[in-house]
Amino acid sequence: MKNIITYSSILLILACFNQAIGQVKVFKVPGSDSTIVINITEIRENAMRVAEEARKVAAEVQVEEMEGYIKIIMDAQEEVCNNIEVHIDQETIEENIRIAEEQIRIHQDEIERAQREAERSINQYNLLSSFSLDYKGDIQISEDEDQIIGMSKDARFKIEKSTFGNKRKLVITPNGEGGLTYKYYEGNKEIPYNPDGKSWFEDILPEVIQSNPIAVNSRIANAMKEGLANTLDYIEDLNGDNNRLTFYKNLISRKDIKEHDLDKITRDVTRNTSSSYELGNYFSSTFAIYNNKKGLKAYFLGVSEINSSYEKAGCLRDIVKSTDFSKKMTEQQWEQWLSATESISSAYDKSTTLQIAFDQNVTKMPAIALESCLASISSDFEKRGSLSAAFSSPNGNNWSTAQTNALLMSIKSISSAFEKRSALSKSANYWNNWESSSQILYLQICISISSSFEKSAALKEIALKSMQNEDVINTFYHAASTISSSYDLSSFLKGSRESSFFTSDYLVPYLNASKKISSSFDTANALTAVAKDVARSKDQSLISLYKEVSESISSDFEREKALKALSKWD
Repeated sequence: MKNIITYSSILLILACFNQAIGQVKVFKVPGSDSTIVINITEIRENAMRVAEEARKVAAEVQVEEMEGYIKIIMDAQEEVCNNIEVHIDQETIEENIRIAEEQIRIHQDEIERAQREAERSINQYNLLSSFSLDYKGDIQISEDEDQIIGMSKDARFKIEKSTFGNKRKLVITPNGEGGLTYKYYEGNKEIPYNPDGKSWFEDILPEVIQSNPIAVNSRIANAMKEGLANTLDYIEDLNGDNNRLTFYKNLISRKDIKEHDLDKITRDVTRNTSSSYELGNYFSSTFAIYNNKKGLKAYFLGVSEINSSYEKAGCLRDIVKSTDFSKKMTEQQWEQWLSATESISSAYDKSTTLQIAFDQNVTKMPAIALESCLASISSDFEKRGSLSAAFSSPNGNNWSTAQTNALLMSIKSISSAFEKRSALSKSANYWNNWESSSQILYLQICISISSSFEKSAALKEIALKSMQNEDVINTFYHAASTISSSYDLSSFLKGSRESSFFTSDYLVPYLNASKKISSSFDTANALTAVAKDVARSKDQSLISLYKEVSESISSDFEREKALKALSKWD
């Protein structure tokens, strides 16, 4: 601070030297011949040094103060953070994931459509956009594919190509006498087909043949003369997904293609087709062929190879939407369908595909495949949606014990306490229809719920329902005993007493569960709720157990309250 004051004083003195000449000021001492010479430059430099030192001191002080403030803030922040309880909204997270997956699916759909349009353009134009082809009707070409040898009455073939401004065009039509008429043009002028037109057509025809499904029937027939392997090699060498798939469709439609041939053909289809959109179209349009040839195993394996979840799901949904077929599906066909559905990477598309299937009669779904497919859904939100659909009408009542257990095991694979409890609550509607093995599995899944609140809610769903099996009753109260909150556990036990199915068989596991309550007040409340039942049972072992639990209460007042409640009914 002294340095700052000194610097200010010097500046004030300098401000008074308004008669400065250059950088030096000369003052005459009054009453004498003496003078004082002041070097202003030197004074200014000294003043600047002093000011710099003052700034350094002030900065150091400021840094120390700031460090002090920062420490106070950090200490306070640590204390606040330690007292913050973080709540994760799992349902919102899962919903956002589902929305994101849906957006990805939409974009993927657009990409596939763009791919298809690009391939369609390639079929019509060469890379220089100078080639166009237009044809219709049935066209036959020679075995060595060097000329067109026949056309149906309604057929027409037109090809145009421009090179550096030179335009050529050829139109071929049937002449009505079993022959062909050729009209060849250079520019807008028609000239004789022979020799220039014929030579030009022979040069360009291989390009046309390679990139277009022209004369597909005769070309496949010619290739098959050398066998299936030769035909598949022939198709593989063609250009363009859409072009090749036209040939594959023609091939599998032939009468001489049998069930065992479809495996090899389908492997080539998926290996030689890059577009998921085109593959989806291929399988959607050929399902009836595969089915009629009893080749659905090959079909489902082929669908599994489609990269796009959207296109894959579309094929599988179409199958189950066809009620005429889905009602007749065998257990083996459902297993193949579920395996293909499991290969869908998108949780959203997989879940919605299963939900559509669950609207049909799916009682023939094999339990193991069903569980595997459901468990493979990566999103807890989507998995819960599928399971809720599975436990909805009409199938809720139709599942076998093995299928029910498979569905429950899928619920167990849900990590979110909220989603797991939600799925269990939906399934609990069919509790009374279940075998004891399914009821016990339900209760075991309740135990795995990490949240006491959600666990209690799942158990309350069946607390008032019938439990006639001793193992089920014991497991029910064991599951209840894992509720960590004393209040929730006590409230739950008292609530279970309100069941119209509550009998003396419930009392031992009830009292054993009461031992897990840590609060004296809550333990006493749980005991007094069944004091009358225990006393009237006249069962000495049961009465002894009640007293044992009562004696474990640390509060004298609450202990006496529990014991008095028992003696009241003696």
